[in-house]
Amino acid sequence: MVKIAMAQIQVWPEDKQRNLRKIEEYIEKAAGEQCDIVVLPECSDLGWANPQAGDEAEPVPGKTSSFLCELSRKYGIYTACGITEREGEKLYNTAVLVNRKGEMILKHRKINILTGIEDMYSVGDSLKTVETEFGKIGLAICADNLAESAVIGHTLGRMGCQLLLSPSSWAVTEDFIQEGRIYGDEWRVPYQMLSKTYGMAVVGVSNVGEIPFGQWQDRCCIGNSMASDPEGRIVKELPFGRKAETLGILEVELKKNGLYGTALSEAVYSRIIQN
Repeated sequence: MVKIAMAQIQVWPEDKQRNLRKIEEYIEKAAGEQCDIVVLPECSDLGWANPQAGDEAEPVPGKTSSFLCELSRKYGIYTACGITEREGEKLYNTAVLVNRKGEMILKHRKINILTGIEDMYSVGDSLKTVETEFGKIGLAICADNLAESAVIGHTLGRMGCQLLLSPSSWAVTEDFIQEGRIYGDEWRVPYQMLSKTYGMAVVGVSNVGEIPFGQWQDRCCIGNSMASDPEGRIVKELPFGRKAETLGILEVELKKNGLYGTALSEAVYSRIIQN
């Protein structure tokens, strides 16, 4: 059984130091709840699709990733967090996983970049998993897990991933909020599909707060973070709203899929036919 904290925090694109303080606040809260892993949103340092991010983005390893390593070691917790990465002239929408010892054990660069919105980022070109004391963990960022890009999650599932952590930044228009529309099916459907297919738990954590720039200016990130268990059930869904900052906690028992290669292919195909 692994205990996971979902840190649905507010992110201020204009104030990196404030964001870092908020990150530490929620890592400390998660550790205080004896959680094994804390998951934070996409681009928690500078904000998602921030056109000014290039001025403050750092390499990985670098100051921000080292800060996360220090916090993980200080509080004795695994940390999955989205940050903005610079490599030479390129920017990446990146997520890292740090273990209790403060070692960065996994890095993922977002692959399914939203065309015309987050074009400042370069496209990631690799997928990896890592063995941990809980099982095999993978990272995917936000739109990497949309139904139309589910090949990313499928690949991680075929690599034996038992727990897929997804720093995210889910945004809607003001009209959407005022009209009280139902949100989340674009995530529930692929999360449940991946979980059912591979016996893989999926945990997505979004931030909250206004987007003050770019093509999505005046939209709002609204939380609604969610998790599916290895059976494909949505077992946790956090509050929806521009100020819905909160820490959600769930416990999940990870499964190991004994199938691999062509045997896994046959099983997956059989499930698709049955559905």
